[in-house]
Amino acid sequence: MHRILVFYSIVFHFSFSSVGWGQPINWMEKTDEELAIQFYQAGEYEKARALFDDIFKKNDHPHLVGYYLDCLIQLKDYESAERILKKEERTGAQPWVHEVDLGWVYSLQGKDKEAEKTFNAVVGSLLADEVRIQSAAAAFARRGLDGYAVKTYVQGRKLMGYPYAFAKDLAALYARQGLIEAMLEEYLQYGLAEPGALDEVKSSLAGQVEDDAKYEVIKTGLVRKTQSEPNQVVYVELLSWVLVGKGEYYAAYIQLKSIDMRMGEGGARVFELARVCQQNREYRVAEQAYEYIMQLGEDGPYYYQASLGAINMKYSRVTESGEYSETELTDIETAFLDFVNDPKMPLGEKYKGYLKLAEIQALYLGKIDQAIGQLSGLAENPRIPAMSRGEIKLRLADYMLMQGQVWDAKLTYWQVEKEFKDNPLAHTAKYMKAKISFYTGEFELAQSFLTVLKGSTSELIANDALYLSLLIQDNLGLDTTTTALELFAKADLKLFMNQLDEADMVLDTLVEFFMGHSLTDDVYLLKGDIALRRRDYDKALGYYALVYNGHGDDILADDALYRAANILEYRLKDEWKAYELLGRLALDYQGSVFVVDAGNRYRALRERNPDFLDREGESTSP
Repeated sequence: MHRILVFYSIVFHFSFSSVGWGQPINWMEKTDEELAIQFYQAGEYEKARALFDDIFKKNDHPHLVGYYLDCLIQLKDYESAERILKKEERTGAQPWVHEVDLGWVYSLQGKDKEAEKTFNAVVGSLLADEVRIQSAAAAFARRGLDGYAVKTYVQGRKLMGYPYAFAKDLAALYARQGLIEAMLEEYLQYGLAEPGALDEVKSSLAGQVEDDAKYEVIKTGLVRKTQSEPNQVVYVELLSWVLVGKGEYYAAYIQLKSIDMRMGEGGARVFELARVCQQNREYRVAEQAYEYIMQLGEDGPYYYQASLGAINMKYSRVTESGEYSETELTDIETAFLDFVNDPKMPLGEKYKGYLKLAEIQALYLGKIDQAIGQLSGLAENPRIPAMSRGEIKLRLADYMLMQGQVWDAKLTYWQVEKEFKDNPLAHTAKYMKAKISFYTGEFELAQSFLTVLKGSTSELIANDALYLSLLIQDNLGLDTTTTALELFAKADLKLFMNQLDEADMVLDTLVEFFMGHSLTDDVYLLKGDIALRRRDYDKALGYYALVYNGHGDDILADDALYRAANILEYRLKDEWKAYELLGRLALDYQGSVFVVDAGNRYRALRERNPDFLDREGESTSP
C-alpha cells in the first residue's frame, strides 16, 4: 500500500532572533504583513493583532491564519478566534483542521462539552482518504490531543479497510503516551506489513529499550509473540536484536538457534550472532554458536567460516588476556596450519587463515621470516580476488618493515597504493609510506603524504594522519635541530619492529637530553605502549595516566584514556576503574574516534554492575 509520508500541518515559529523585546522596527522598509509577523515574534501581540485585523479585512491570507489565531489566543480574545476559525471552516482548505483548532479554542475557555462535540464531529466525518486522515490526526497531535489523534487513526484504519494502516503513526503516538505494549503491537504490525521496514522498526525501538522498564515490557511482549507464533521470523529477529542490544547474548543465541532449526537456514543468523559476540568479547556464547554451526556438517554453508571463527576467537581470548604461554600460542598456530592445509578448504577462507597465521607468527612467535614467506606466495596467487590480494600485500609490507626491510616494504606499500586508488587500502598504504618517511627523518616528505590523508574516508586513518602531521608540525623548527623528533621517530620504529629494549633506551635518551620538550606526552604514550607489550600493566597504566592527567588538553589524552580502560577491563578485570575512565572519555572527549565504543562499553558496565551508580561520587582511578 502506498504510504504518504508528507502530510498537511501548520507550524508556529517562536523565534525572537529577528526582533528583540522593545527593539525598534524600521516602519518605512516593511510591508504590513512583515511588520505584523515581526511584532508577533517580538511578543507585541496587540500591535500585531491590529495589523492582522487590517490585513484580513482586505483579503484572505491562508498563510497568516496561524499567526493571527495565536495572537488572538495570547490576548484571550476567544470570540474573535472562533469567528476566524468558523470562517476558515467554510472557505479554507482542509476545513477539518480548522475545526480541530476551533474545538481547542472551546477547551481553552472551559467549554468542554462543545470541545468534545467538535472533536468527535471531526473523527465522525472522516472519509477513506489518507491525506485527510493524516492531516486531521496531525492537527490533534499538534494541540497535544493525542487521544483524539489515536481515535482518528483507528477510525481511519476501519475506513481504509486495511488492518495495518497507520501502524507506524499509532506506534509513535502510543510511545509518546507511555503505552509501550500498544506501541510494540503497532510497530510489529508495521514490520509485518511493509517490506524492508524491519530496520526502521529497530531504529524506532532503539530509544525505547534504553529505558530498563520499557525494555522489560518490550522483551516480554516479543517473547509472548514468538511463543504464540513461532514461525513468524520478524518476531524472533526483533527479539534477538533487542536481547543483543542489552547484552543478553545467550538468550539471543537460544532464540536464533531455535529459528534456525525450524527454518533450516544453515546457521546464517547464528553465525552473525557469533561474530557479534566475538566483537563484544562474549566468548562463551560465541564458542557455542560456532560449535552449533560446525555440528551441522561440512556441507553446511557456514562450516568453514565458523571453523575459522572458532580459531580466531581462541586467538583473541588468549592474546587479549595477556596471560598466555608459548605453548598456548603454538597450539593456536597449529590450529591455523591445520585449517589452511585442509584440502577441502575454500580459497576465500584459506587466505583469511593465512593472514591470521602470519600474524601470530610475526607478532607473537618471532617467526617473521615464515610469515613473510607464506604471504609472499599468497600475494602472487592469481585466483585470489584483487581486494584480498591488496590486504595480503599490506600485511606483507608490515612484516617486511618489522624485519628491517625498509625499501621492500616501501615498494610493496607503493604497489598497493597504485593498484587501489581512492580505496581504504590505498589510504592505509599511503599512511604507512608517510610513517616510513617519518622513521627515516624525511619529515617534509611525510607531511606531503599526510596532507592528503587527513581527509580520508577512514576515520581511523584520518585521525592517525592528523596526529602524525601535528606531531611533525609542532616539533619542526622548535629547536635549531630536529634531533628530538629524529630520536622519537627512531623509538617509534623500534617499537614497530618489536625491539622493545632498544625503543626504551632511545626514549630514555630523549627524556634525558630534552627534558620538558613538547614531545613529553608522546614519549609517555609510547613508553606506555612498550610496557603493554611487555605485559607490565601497572607501569603502562602509570604512563598513560601521565598523559591524560598531565596533558589532558592535548591530542593524545583520549588515546591514553582508551588504552588504559582496555587494560583495566580486559587484562586486569577491574571493571569499576575501567568504568570511570570510559565515562571520562565519553564525556570529555566527544570528538574522539573512540567515543562511540567508550559510551557503549560504559553503559554495558553500568548495566552489569548496578551498584556503580551509587559509587559514582568516589574516584579511585589515577
